[in-house]
Amino acid sequence: MTSPMTEAALQKQILDVLKLSPKIAGVQRINTGGRTRRTNLAPAGTPDIFGWFAKGFSYVRSLSGVAFWIEVKAPGKNPTPEQAKFIEHANKTGAVAFVARSLEDIQWMI
Repeated sequence: MTSPMTEAALQKQILDVLKLSPKIAGVQRINTGGRTRRTNLAPAGTPDIFGWFAKGFSYVRSLSGVAFWIEVKAPGKNPTPEQAKFIEHANKTGAVAFVARSLEDIQWMI
């Protein structure tokens, strides 16, 4: 019996796949969840992955240059209230934001 994939492992897989896609202009992991040394990390609720679509990419609507945010969750896990609020706000203001629980959840992007 195999154990379920951890969020960290899924996050790495998603980043690796997106970095290879010509439809993605840039993508990076966002450090969240606190402070280290004297540097404040991203505020609570900030999704795990940030990026933007390449020029000329379109899916349903034009996403050329549009920012995206991905909150990575293990299957069965849900976003925190802060994460859900961030995702809702990002979507309302023109970005693309969603929860990914598997590689299948990002297939439309690549």
